[in-house]
Amino acid sequence: RILETSRRRRVFVKLTTQEYRWLAVEMVRFCSSKGEPLWVRTFKGANRCLLLQLRQNARGRFIVFSLLGNFGRSRTIIFPEGVKAEGWFALTKLLKESLIGGKGEAYH
Repeated sequence: RILETSRRRRVFVKLTTQEYRWLAVEMVRFCSSKGEPLWVRTFKGANRCLLLQLRQNARGRFIVFSLLGNFGRSRTIIFPEGVKAEGWFALTKLLKESLIGGKGEAYH
């Protein structure tokens, strides 16, 4: 479960293990790249689609994580870049650590 909380809203997305692994792998790939300006990744599940997009506005760069087709409801979570991309690297580290058990075994 991934949660975003702001002053006006609270959004959570519940992912399957396969979807969670896809998100972790794509974030690792993105962080190891140079941050391509037109970076978009999609994952199609049984009845929904996950979308990762790199976007930019006056305040900086951010990744938009969207869940589409979830019984007619779409959810969007924003991952800000942070200073020197620390926000993305911290998120990627957290995703990787949660997939690996305490003894270095893969999460099932």
